[in-house]
Amino acid sequence: MTKDKKLKLATEIFEEYLENFTERSYCLNALYPVPDWIKEAGYHKAGHDWCVEHWGTKWDIHVQDSRILDGELYFAFDTPWGPPDDWLKKVGQDYPTLRFELKYYEPGLCFAGKIVMESGAVALEYEVTRKEPEYKDFLETELGIEIQDDDGYPVRPTDEKN
Repeated sequence: MTKDKKLKLATEIFEEYLENFTERSYCLNALYPVPDWIKEAGYHKAGHDWCVEHWGTKWDIHVQDSRILDGELYFAFDTPWGPPDDWLKKVGQDYPTLRFELKYYEPGLCFAGKIVMESGAVALEYEVTRKEPEYKDFLETELGIEIQDDDGYPVRPTDEKN
């Protein structure tokens, strides 16, 4: 599939979300749904464990921003305590003609990383903690976050492009 066809498919998917937009349209559940039997059992009895095991995070995302830039779809969102890495791997396998890239940063626990899914497989998976020398460089170059001191806590975003 050519890049133009991939972009057209991705754009059609994005536009379909926009047409059906509700507050919960942008959610992990949209592409990797919680099974009905889990919903029936309830979050506290079964949902929490299912979400952690299948999505990599205990709750769904809270979208901050979504847009198309330079022919690519971007979503900025928050998750609790970690990235939805298991979700990304499943969705990347389910949609092998699309490329997915997830960059993440957990400021409280001081870790960050990047996962890339291409052709239905993990093309890159990288995680770094504040105790590693690459941590500061990763935050600055990949996420535009400037680090103030050796503790690994951010000062402010350095630019708006990431």
